[in-house]
Amino acid sequence: MAFQVVVRFFSHISVQTAEGAAKFKRQHVDKKMTAEKCTATMKRKKIYDDNNVCKKMNTFILADAKEVKSVCSGEGVYNNARHYTESKKKFTVVVCTVKKQARKPKCEYKGKCLNNRVIAVNCQDGLPVHYAGDHM
Repeated sequence: MAFQVVVRFFSHISVQTAEGAAKFKRQHVDKKMTAEKCTATMKRKKIYDDNNVCKKMNTFILADAKEVKSVCSGEGVYNNARHYTESKKKFTVVVCTVKKQARKPKCEYKGKCLNNRVIAVNCQDGLPVHYAGDHM
């Protein structure tokens, strides 16, 4: 019975959207991320490009999931020209950049913390599903 309630509650969200939102959260939302933890976090969260090649760059938003989700539900402004939603508030982000291109498990990253960033995301059904970038 509890399962039916959950299914009904999320019935307006497609499986594809739910999977995209879960992947977005895993790859881009981490309130406790630091620049020093890039290599360990990328490995722990299994963030790679196709064929287990090290991802060249990945950005983590230092906020809880609810804060980031709010960008898609009233706390963001849709950019018609670029087809993404920009946050009204500013966030701190950590950008992890691969040091030397390699394959799993030899991926090593350097991190850089950036403050006061407007984040841009693609939203589906009120959920962030793709990180489109950030700017001042």
